[in-house]
Amino acid sequence: MKKRSFRKQSAAAWLLMLPALAIYAWLVLIPTVQTFYISLTDWEGIGPKTWAGLSNYIRIFSETEWPAIWAALKNNLIWFAVAVTIPIWIGLFLANILVRGRVKGGKFFQMVYFMPQVVSMIVIAIAWKWLFNPLFGPLNEILGCFGLHSKAGLLSGKSTVVFALLFIYVWMSFGYSCLLYTVAIENVDPQIYEAARLDGASPAQEFFRITVPCVRGTTTTITLLMMISSFKAFDLVYSLTNGGPAGSSNVISLYAYKEGFIFSRMGYASAVTVTVSLLLLGLAQGYLHLRKRKDGEASGDER
Repeated sequence: MKKRSFRKQSAAAWLLMLPALAIYAWLVLIPTVQTFYISLTDWEGIGPKTWAGLSNYIRIFSETEWPAIWAALKNNLIWFAVAVTIPIWIGLFLANILVRGRVKGGKFFQMVYFMPQVVSMIVIAIAWKWLFNPLFGPLNEILGCFGLHSKAGLLSGKSTVVFALLFIYVWMSFGYSCLLYTVAIENVDPQIYEAARLDGASPAQEFFRITVPCVRGTTTTITLLMMISSFKAFDLVYSLTNGGPAGSSNVISLYAYKEGFIFSRMGYASAVTVTVSLLLLGLAQGYLHLRKRKDGEASGDER
């Protein structure tokens, strides 16, 4: 009777999941398999596909293609380093102030911080192009007060464009982590803070000894999302600089887009996409492994 009941529950569960699984397969699994197949062909986007084997993957590391790929990948790695640190810590710090500091109108501030996530990227690009304008942009004038004025503009200088884009990315991203951390901190048992306060803990000690460890699971989730976001930095770069000047702000996603849709090398572009996806998967798995090992060590120390 128990086995029969379990089978019925399993069948009902699978029936309920089938629509979601079908949509997931249609939107994710099938395009992934198609992309991998195209990466093994020589295809211009239209017409018949010619089998190419692993030649597209070998081409990635050739002397003609690798310098451009490495320049784009290096920007992605810088983006990656910033994405998994600065917006996460800013979001955690602000969430701690909003929740633990009992700031009046905290929900309003959460909405303001999160607003860039729901605003169209075209609107954001237009606004920041005006802010960074070298002739009348207010940010350039402010930097001029500190002797950092750029005549060409921050988005037009090879040495400044990546940092200007990263500044915009951090501004766009920290509100998302702040929102998730706010929910996580609100779910921490307040008795833990009361006990720490009775023991004479300072607000800084409460933050680093209680809040940070208690939201560790949320940190893992946000870090993974930020890792993925750092390699999907296409719309911001495309809208503001299109990879310029002279390719100094190019990223892998924009590089693959140009190779596939502008130079009509869909097979090669697909190979680049698959390779970067495997790299990102490896980074994510490595991070999860390190996090799991640290969590195991922490639980062992508590025992």
